[in-house]
Amino acid sequence: RLSINGLPFEVVDTGTIALGIRTYLDGEISLKLRDAEGQFASERVYLFDSGTGVRTEMETGTDYTVYLAAGDYNTRFFIQFSGTVTNLPEIEGLPFFVYHSAGVLKARISGIVNNRGTLTINNLMGQKLFVTTVFEDGYHEFTPALKSGIYIVSYVTGNRRVSQKIYIKE
Repeated sequence: RLSINGLPFEVVDTGTIALGIRTYLDGEISLKLRDAEGQFASERVYLFDSGTGVRTEMETGTDYTVYLAAGDYNTRFFIQFSGTVTNLPEIEGLPFFVYHSAGVLKARISGIVNNRGTLTINNLMGQKLFVTTVFEDGYHEFTPALKSGIYIVSYVTGNRRVSQKIYIKE
């Protein structure tokens, strides 16, 4: 329940990190980002409150205030990072094409490095909605259960990354 420097030295995909809070009195609490160091200095940091559904970008000096009754909150607050893979160069001409039809995401992928690539779907807020590993070149179909909207589909293999924006209308 106590962790200091508990993340791996090189974090490629941090996703979401639970933030446990215990209060002994009812009242307002205020959470703020004091400093971001190392590889997180260039990341966008968000605080997600699952109790209210609010996601706040935590820039230095920004705070998030909420009223809490006394108790333990181990599954309510989460720290999220965005932009983790943006340090990889965008490669023009990496063969990748993706589209959505009848509830199925269809992708044509080639150029896999070491037989491993990762396909990720984010919404426009940067939230990861779907992640899968691709092991071979070719035509692939996925069923990520996406609603109507605009999404960013990214494909990473080796030190190469390519992204494509897609629009889905149910």
